[in-house]
Amino acid sequence: PGIVDSDLWLSVQERLAARGGCTNRGTGHRSWLQGLAVCGLCGAHCYARNNGKGAAYTYFVCRGKRQGICPGIPGLRTQWVEDAVSPILAQQAEQLLPYAETTPQLDPAAVALEELEQQLRREATGRTETPAGSWAAWWETAGLEQRRQAAALLLREVRLYPDHGEAVLH
Repeated sequence: PGIVDSDLWLSVQERLAARGGCTNRGTGHRSWLQGLAVCGLCGAHCYARNNGKGAAYTYFVCRGKRQGICPGIPGLRTQWVEDAVSPILAQQAEQLLPYAETTPQLDPAAVALEELEQQLRREATGRTETPAGSWAAWWETAGLEQRRQAAALLLREVRLYPDHGEAVLH
């Protein structure tokens, strides 16, 4: 006899299969598009991997190809994909920023801390503009995790095909 009842086991397996089997939650450290990049041929999430030659480049690779269920996309350099997607994000963000709610909902101490951090960043970089007022200025100073969170807010996914890509916005 099994440890788990067979009906329970089968129902759990069906629920897991219905999820699509993807465990990519966008926690990689090689690209801010990790978790959003999908293969346009099979729909499987892509992951970023090094080229194996001293990590000079990273590439998006189709998980479906790795599993043998898709012919896969050729390895696309993450930098090329990011460079193609970032202007789309900038355009979308610049359109949405005027409608974004400002700080009244935030804790006054958090607002003061954020203003202090922005002032320190401006002094350190020699910039006089406020990063919060300009997407381009903010994007330039944003870290990988900040870019990943911003991309997740604006993008549903980035579909990668052998000869082109599509950015699908929310």
